[in-house]
Amino acid sequence: MVFGRVSRLIIPILVLVLVGNGSIGPFARDVKRSEKFAGPIVEPPSREFDFRHIKVRCEFDWGAESVVGEVTHSATVLRGGTRGVRLDAVDLDVGSVRLAGGGELSFENFEDYLQIDFGRPFAAGEAVEFTVSYSARPKKGVYFKKPTEHYPDTPMQLWSQGEAVEARHWIPCFDHPSDRITSEIIATVPGTLKLISNGRLLSEKAQGKKATYHWLQDKSHVTYLITVVAGEFATWTGEADGVSMTGYVPRHYADRAARSFDLTPDMMHFFNEKIGYRYPWDRYDQLCVYEYPYGGMENTTATTLTQRTLHDERAALDVSSSGLVAHELVHQWFGDLVTCKDWGDIWLNESFATFFDNYYHEHHLGWEEALFARKDLADRYMDEDRNEYRRPLAVRRYSEPSDVFDRHAYPKGARIVNMLRYVLGDERFLAGIKHYLQRNQFRSVETADLRVAMEEATGQSLRWFFDQWIYAGGHPEFKITKKWDEENKTQQITVRQKQKVDDLTPLFNMPVVIELTTPAGTKTHRVRVTKREETFSFPVSDKPRMVRFDPGDWILKEVEFKKSRAELIYQLKHDSDMMGRLRAATGIEKFVDQKSVVDELLGRLEKEPFWGVRIEIVKTLAKAKGEHVADALIKRFAREPKSRVRRQIVKSVAEVGGKETVPFLRRAVADDRSYFVIADALREIGDLLEGEALSDARSAFDRDSHRDVIRTAAIAVFSVKISQETDEERQRRLETLCQLAAHGRPIRARAAALRAVGKLGKGSEEVYQLLIAGLKDEHRRIRRAAVSALGKLGDSRAIEELEKLRTRDQGELFNAPVENIDASISEIRRAVDGSEIEKSVEELRSKSADLEKRLKKLEELREKDEKRG
Repeated sequence: MVFGRVSRLIIPILVLVLVGNGSIGPFARDVKRSEKFAGPIVEPPSREFDFRHIKVRCEFDWGAESVVGEVTHSATVLRGGTRGVRLDAVDLDVGSVRLAGGGELSFENFEDYLQIDFGRPFAAGEAVEFTVSYSARPKKGVYFKKPTEHYPDTPMQLWSQGEAVEARHWIPCFDHPSDRITSEIIATVPGTLKLISNGRLLSEKAQGKKATYHWLQDKSHVTYLITVVAGEFATWTGEADGVSMTGYVPRHYADRAARSFDLTPDMMHFFNEKIGYRYPWDRYDQLCVYEYPYGGMENTTATTLTQRTLHDERAALDVSSSGLVAHELVHQWFGDLVTCKDWGDIWLNESFATFFDNYYHEHHLGWEEALFARKDLADRYMDEDRNEYRRPLAVRRYSEPSDVFDRHAYPKGARIVNMLRYVLGDERFLAGIKHYLQRNQFRSVETADLRVAMEEATGQSLRWFFDQWIYAGGHPEFKITKKWDEENKTQQITVRQKQKVDDLTPLFNMPVVIELTTPAGTKTHRVRVTKREETFSFPVSDKPRMVRFDPGDWILKEVEFKKSRAELIYQLKHDSDMMGRLRAATGIEKFVDQKSVVDELLGRLEKEPFWGVRIEIVKTLAKAKGEHVADALIKRFAREPKSRVRRQIVKSVAEVGGKETVPFLRRAVADDRSYFVIADALREIGDLLEGEALSDARSAFDRDSHRDVIRTAAIAVFSVKISQETDEERQRRLETLCQLAAHGRPIRARAAALRAVGKLGKGSEEVYQLLIAGLKDEHRRIRRAAVSALGKLGDSRAIEELEKLRTRDQGELFNAPVENIDASISEIRRAVDGSEIEKSVEELRSKSADLEKRLKKLEELREKDEKRG
């Protein structure tokens, strides 16, 4: 599964991790530990039954947003003497339970589970079949979409979401990945809609204004992978290695389907070849649905995707669906064919999907593109490790299943899988992967199963690798120093691990490549780093011009490695490894006040072949002074083919040139093809001109763009605080923003406008009422924006309304996540407390001034008395 916050479509590079050249710190820091991973050990539920097959007969009602159904479970008794079973069932109204071939069974229908009494004990191995009849208005699990008064363009759709524990909201079931079942869905929907589920379509029958679809998944999977999607769709079709593929998209996006799905056949062929295990299911469908809050969900044979992944030709300059599509396709092996037995081992699903997505990236776009993407994976993990918390990759302690879907499970885990590839080599690594899947096909597994399979296939002991990278947390933090021994013609490299070692973070043991480049050529040395500090000596004919530690950036790490100006310039110009050039471009920042270095950077900017390195060069140039830098970057902008580099040029030019660059920024807004370049240029104009940029913002309010990036940027510019603004001018701005937040405006623009009025509208009753109404809006993005805006508004009356929302919270899918609501409540309380403190201070000042006056009068009276005396 790809969560929206993790998907490469919307996650920016959060922080640059300087690995290999330059420095980052501080080292040996105390790391945060989340309370979410400090509670009692979570044990998978014990199973008294082995559920074998589930048949769901149901009908969906859009008017009542309800489901009426019956579920037949076929199971085998695991523990003799068992006479009852407990099923997960949240807010389901159970009418009856019947034993196959028998009569009614007694049961108790609780808020979150169903307890069934079979009336007699069963023997171990005995087969059991029973049917539960029920109805529900699910708050989770199944989501109805339909046109409404305020949202007439909303399509008639329905989609389900099972991961992590949502199937229980519409199906009474054993809702845990430790048990596998085959499944059958017989579902009735309005006849205008098509319904897609797992496996093969056995039949489709029209019944008046309704239609019933019968789907069968006859290969085992886990409950959370059961899916239903219904709607009116246009289709894209494809085929690879005998597997048929269909992409379902809203009809008005039919022309965008190929742009998102055309690489799917090549991906499947690549994964079949590299994984060594042929795609295991009957077909592969991808379904883009409305208001899906995540990136995608890997339901067997039928992946659900966000409609947001569909994009036009112009947006393709900046975004791509390939990462999302590849990630979810890989899950058909890692997560579906083989599934983590418990949520604490979710990395077995998500890390491998993220790794193989990057592996395809390497195949399709080349080594440097994949290497740069792996740097981004490290950046995202490091940000969480540095600013939020550190945890082991595999955990047995967590508060909720959703806790483990983080940047440890996705980007860090993918980098760790890539390190396993590095340690074993491609051939043995892929042999181990193939054996792991063959050994565990159609099973639920834990981390030990992977290690055992990899060791069996390769003959290599890997306990050391798993102990430090999977069962421990953190990463090595290296300080590298070097010393040239001219007399003995020896280059000494000292490696010190500076991370704080404790019960969470170990001293790491890893093979590392060290490269030494002299006029005679480059020599590669493979060493093993095992100690807190150790020195390696290498005989070399001449003093190396370039020393590389871990070329290729295989090891997940932080590095401090000081180099001279000459070394960094040489590396920037001559290193064949893109990552080495990138680190040199970053590391040379401390010399950028020297004109010769600026000239070298500007020269290299024209010659550098990889766009990611050009971005780093442009970032470094932003630290330089002088108009000639801004002029040179503006000239480069006109020749720069990569939109991501042009975006950085826009930011750097504004930083270096200030207000003088506004004409250039306005030309970028008017003429650039990239939606994102335009949005960034607008923001820079706003930062430089403040109130003078309002006309720039107004002119962009009507410009449509991918994910509304231009309009939302314009709203951000329009909503800045302006010094010396009159109340009347501020009120006019507020009125404009309120209009942009009204029904009928694009959703993202409405959300941006709501956040803006929260910042500008303090004291406005109209704004307060607008935001309170937003809490009840039908669209989750508007509700979440209203929650955030109320926090900025600081009105204490909103606390009660936010508490109500928190109480009726339906989870992250539809309301703001609980933590966002809590954050806004805390923000309001801080503002209120601050106001009370300020009020108290003013009262004290007033009392103090009054006291001073009284004392002064008393003093005057005393002086008069003394004169009279």
